[in-house]
Amino acid sequence: MKTTLPVAYEEVKKNKAYWGALDEQGREEYARKVFEYYRANGYPDFEKFEVGDIRKEVSKLLSKDFSDIIVGDVIRQTMHGLALCWSYFPHAKAIQNGNSPTPLDIFNDDELFMTAIRKRIKYGDNISDAGIRKALRKYGGVAVSNFRPSAACAIYNRYKPKTVYDMSAGFGGRLLGAYISNDVNRYIGVEPSGDTWRGLMAFFLDLLRTGLKDFDAHLYPTGSEDFRLKSTASVDMCFTSPPYFNTEKYSYEPTQSWIKFPEYGSWLNGYWKETLIGCKSLLRPSGILAFNVANIKSVPTLERDMVGVATDLGFSHAEKLQLQLSGRPHKTPDKLFKYEPIYVMKH
Repeated sequence: MKTTLPVAYEEVKKNKAYWGALDEQGREEYARKVFEYYRANGYPDFEKFEVGDIRKEVSKLLSKDFSDIIVGDVIRQTMHGLALCWSYFPHAKAIQNGNSPTPLDIFNDDELFMTAIRKRIKYGDNISDAGIRKALRKYGGVAVSNFRPSAACAIYNRYKPKTVYDMSAGFGGRLLGAYISNDVNRYIGVEPSGDTWRGLMAFFLDLLRTGLKDFDAHLYPTGSEDFRLKSTASVDMCFTSPPYFNTEKYSYEPTQSWIKFPEYGSWLNGYWKETLIGCKSLLRPSGILAFNVANIKSVPTLERDMVGVATDLGFSHAEKLQLQLSGRPHKTPDKLFKYEPIYVMKH
């Protein structure tokens, strides 16, 4: 009987130059080897950082001024700090976005996983743990996203808040952005998903352990539509990327807005309007409300409707920024990037 020897990471971690020299059969054999390696070793989650490594990573981020990534109204894309954020949220790979399979679904299906590997070899520039994660996100699975810490930091540096309130704290991008910003020293975040809230708490405690900055964070395991503080007029900026109605199914807990308000009209009023009423209570006079949202197929008027609720509550338009999303290298030059708006409004 033929015995298959274990595949080592060094045998699969290759770049395009390696498989570019192979014929079609050789590329298929290489794809099969990649498949066997990950079947033996499991899903390539982001590695957990040790405290010393966190300190080094955050020190580098603190030394950078991300203000220059805003050019005109465009917030250019950089990946600084994303791996650190994602390392606290391994459950994100199983969160469904729309009706698409999750990255974990793709990984667990032999045929779909092989298809993702083949496409990575065809279109990608390397095979590695990071490369496989990209393949699982791009080719079949539609993963939830994280707000980039560098973009958050640039926005904080632009408006210079001391205290910020994040109405959907999510996967830590805006938390880390606040920590590394020039001005923010207090972050208030709410998050109704239990797993995500626990990841945020672990992340914040590790940031404290670095001892690099005096920083205060309060993280609450609740939905923003229910969140109120006794200390009104106490924050300078409310900034978040809220759920796009029922597109992202972050969890199936009863605290989730898409479960509490399954109809769009009730969601717009019960979730979004109540969230903004909370923001009005917390914001100081002339405070800033900023939110990243985009129209979706199921609600093509989502942007207009959410801005309309804010306007009806007395917020006034200040500006609209364009958040640059992941590149699309196989598109024409005028479509290399997608963009999502960030609406900035004044209290």
